[in-house]
Amino acid sequence: MISGINLGEMEMNNREKILKENDYNLTSSQYTAVVFGTMVGVSTISITKGIVRYAHQDLWISTAVGAIFPIYIFILTMVIFKKSPGENILTLNRKYFGKFAGGLLNLILLVYFLITLLIIGNTYIDMITTFSAGFLSPFKVALAVFAVSAYAASNGLRVVAKVSQIALYLTFLLILPSIMALKEAKIINIYPVFESGFSGIVNGGIEAFKQYLGIEIIFIIYPYLKQKDKMAKVTVNAILLTTLVHVWIGFISVYYLGSDVILKSDWSFLLVTESVTISLINNFRYIFILVWSLIILKSISLYYSALLFCLKDFTSNKFQYKILAFVVLPLLVLLCIEFENIFPTEEILNFITISYEIYLIFLGTLMAITVSIKSPKEQRKN
Repeated sequence: MISGINLGEMEMNNREKILKENDYNLTSSQYTAVVFGTMVGVSTISITKGIVRYAHQDLWISTAVGAIFPIYIFILTMVIFKKSPGENILTLNRKYFGKFAGGLLNLILLVYFLITLLIIGNTYIDMITTFSAGFLSPFKVALAVFAVSAYAASNGLRVVAKVSQIALYLTFLLILPSIMALKEAKIINIYPVFESGFSGIVNGGIEAFKQYLGIEIIFIIYPYLKQKDKMAKVTVNAILLTTLVHVWIGFISVYYLGSDVILKSDWSFLLVTESVTISLINNFRYIFILVWSLIILKSISLYYSALLFCLKDFTSNKFQYKILAFVVLPLLVLLCIEFENIFPTEEILNFITISYEIYLIFLGTLMAITVSIKSPKEQRKN
């Protein structure tokens, strides 16, 4: 009787383990979509806003220079991955730096994902209420978007990854029609090339770093890639696709609008979509905003998942993701509504963003060095 009970418990535990693996293990295409999805979202259509101040008509070159940031994060991750393929950075921080220091490093990462989630959520609310649903209150929009994201994130990383796959295809379907803007663009808008000089392009590239934020999610999710031998290939594919999207949006925006117009516009690529005319579609811009909203929902769901990973590091193992996802929901809605009071100026947000860029580079570099030094010692001991 006792052995029968133990056998039943073992079978139940095995089923739970299989369920968990199915919920979180990612295929190569899903992994690519997740990494791409964290870097392409709400701010992508306004990517030119900050860069144009430095690079002017060369801003599209600066968007390519900005790809240095995800490439460096990728290199660091590969070093960590080769030494500890089954443990993500949250586990490694506590393993190598202890409960207190490791917990502090994880807490800073948690706050980063929280703030990024609020920034995306607030920007999404602004876009929706400005361009398509002004009759809705910010509270209703925030509640709807975070509730949907909480539901998606609570069902496991694989569900969010499948949504990310759809969003990846939608991203290219939405951007492809902007090719039509080429016939109305003026080549003088991008000439002379390199006029902003080396320093202008580099400074624009540094500004473009923030458009690639999100790549750091690979610090957390790499153990969940099924085909670990394809880690390098799928991550590089995601970075290349992201860079392609950013460079094209930067190029077509300045080519069609010119740097002077971009300086005065918060959503420059939306102005480009006005040039798109498709039979049977009266207003492509409206369609664009509607579909892009779904892409932003994907981004919010991804960052919601990353936040849950960090929160789980500070909670009991019995505290399930499904419960955790909805426990933090009211807090996220409240913070998003109070966003303007928490972060009253753009300068504060820029400072926070730059600070976290530096922190992510520091954290990744520190861990890459640590595992390179300590991992061989651990192997010799074993």
